[in-house]
Amino acid sequence: MFEAVALENDAQKGLEIWKRILPIVHLYTHRQLGSVSDLAIYRSILNLWGLKGGFCRRPILPLSTAAEKTLRSLLEQSGWIDPDSVFESLNQREPLPYGCSSVLMAAQVKGGPRLAGERAEEGFAL
Repeated sequence: MFEAVALENDAQKGLEIWKRILPIVHLYTHRQLGSVSDLAIYRSILNLWGLKGGFCRRPILPLSTAAEKTLRSLLEQSGWIDPDSVFESLNQREPLPYGCSSVLMAAQVKGGPRLAGERAEEGFAL
């Protein structure tokens, strides 16, 4: 989105990217999965994408089985079950790494920030 708006000066493309990100944002802001932590949602999304989302530490609880089922359904409905396909029609020169998960989330680990799309180490937790 930054590249589209700031570097390419293409506000329309930036708006299209934002519209495609909104279903992920709304999972938390519209409480579509109930009163759960955004981190629990993002971890579950990463796990559904085949990445290591890690585990939740108290006081944050992981999503329930029912919430994960709803999450999968919402991701399928919005096209986010396959993140790499979400931005294909925007004529991206190169696909974003692991879809756009790096745009959505950043995690803090030893040595500085780590993009969420990067593979996490076993047992990694925020």
